[in-house]
Amino acid sequence: MRLALALSGGFVAIGVACNSRSAVPMTPLAEIAGVWNAEFVVDSFILAQRPPHSAPAVGLVTFADTTRLAGARGELAMATTMSVDFRPALGRRISCLDSAGTETTVAVRNDSVHLNFTPHVADCGLHAVGHRHGDTISGRWVEPGFATLSLGHFRLVRRR
Repeated sequence: MRLALALSGGFVAIGVACNSRSAVPMTPLAEIAGVWNAEFVVDSFILAQRPPHSAPAVGLVTFADTTRLAGARGELAMATTMSVDFRPALGRRISCLDSAGTETTVAVRNDSVHLNFTPHVADCGLHAVGHRHGDTISGRWVEPGFATLSLGHFRLVRRR
């Protein structure tokens, strides 16, 4: 048996692992790990001009199967690679998003999934909230900004 303790923001997380022949249920974050086909559609802009011919932003999002505690509230972060081209949807890249490799804070409760693709910034980046149904996560996304705000819906489908 192994016991792991982590202290963050006044909270203690305890993990126990036992060597056993019985199947261990996957944690919600382990179920998010993997490669996902991604589609982000722009629904509206606030204080910004919409590109004349916007199309969905499509590509791949890969969540690693390792996590670490991140943030003062004890959020869990997963290493993430995002190769999604937002130029067809926004006419530019997402602000503050490093697609080559970053980490995403992920919170899963029942079928709700909260993804913060830019957890270390507050006035730019990409945040998404959705529901997971099997191998699909769909919901709403936002790109907060100093002078603009982009909103839309997204869908992630696990790649087989």
